[in-house]
Amino acid sequence: MKEYECVEVKDHKDVGKTIEQWQKNGWRLHTYQTAGMGAGPMAYKVNHYLMFEKGEYDKLSFFLSSLNSNTKLALNVSFFRACDKMLVG
Repeated sequence: MKEYECVEVKDHKDVGKTIEQWQKNGWRLHTYQTAGMGAGPMAYKVNHYLMFEKGEYDKLSFFLSSLNSNTKLALNVSFFRACDKMLVG
């Protein structure tokens, strides 16, 4: 069973350090969301919310998460080309 924890980070400079700390403890970053308004005369702090997950993790998801963005793009293109060949014939 998976566990989830949401962490609020108030300063963007601490986001990277927070992710590293949680990963060292066996957690994976699941979602990263921000809330607030950071520009203009009504500016106030932007909060960063990190959702971490721990537990069951299927091998395909782990493999895909370990790939860089260029490799993921190449896999997506290959996948769509294969689908197109199947549909068109």
